[in-house]
Amino acid sequence: MSFSEVLCERPQLEKEFTAKWGIAKPQYRDQGSDALLRRQYKFCSKGEIGFIHSKYIISALPEEGERPIKTRRKISVDGWEKRRRKKNGQHQLPADSWRDYTWCSETPVLMCLAAFPQFPQFNLKKEDLDSFYD
Repeated sequence: MSFSEVLCERPQLEKEFTAKWGIAKPQYRDQGSDALLRRQYKFCSKGEIGFIHSKYIISALPEEGERPIKTRRKISVDGWEKRRRKKNGQHQLPADSWRDYTWCSETPVLMCLAAFPQFPQFNLKKEDLDSFYD
């Protein structure tokens, strides 16, 4: 485990979130998966927000059918790579609403931005980010 992974602990990010933004700790389902938090934290540690594809924006408590689809890699006889999807579905947005989906993508950003106050490019208000997502 690297040093940056130690600092990317969910309880620590929750504390920094409440301290910086002055609001209650976000619900667990809104925080994003561990992989999503680690990816966002890695971007923020470099001083950028970065881009995370929507299929990787998954809640920490995903609902049925919300996980990304799995693919199998297969190389054909002619050397071309083909990917086959599993038959049991696709990644779907959270069942409740589009707002739940955007909150699940906004919360990890806010948690990780709070962890890096040394970057002046991260000085923004929560209302600015809320209006962007709205």
